[in-house]
Amino acid sequence: MTISPSFTRDAADRLDVVEALYRFAAGIDLRDNNLLASSLAENAVSDFRPAAAKAGFEYPVIEGRDVIVSALTTSLATLDTTHSVSNPRVTIEGDTARMDVLVEAQHVPRSDPSRH
Repeated sequence: MTISPSFTRDAADRLDVVEALYRFAAGIDLRDNNLLASSLAENAVSDFRPAAAKAGFEYPVIEGRDVIVSALTTSLATLDTTHSVSNPRVTIEGDTARMDVLVEAQHVPRSDPSRH
């Protein structure tokens, strides 16, 4: 069986998208700002509004890798986090990738681990 170069490139692109999400989650959980930053483009946009609304609070749209890393580091400073990522499905059209994935996040206050 011969694998075409376009198939190989498509598979590599899909893996790159999933790997970025893994670095994002691990960067948060490990409190590793360099790892977290490596998951984002310089002009990244973060929109946690839907998830924040479900948790009962407002969170603004944040633009720029450094601003996003700083905001996440600050807002999660008092929490221990664990993120689990599964079932990523990536579609790529041109230079745009979309991923549907199940992410479970546990956020536990460091000062009171009995609350979660």
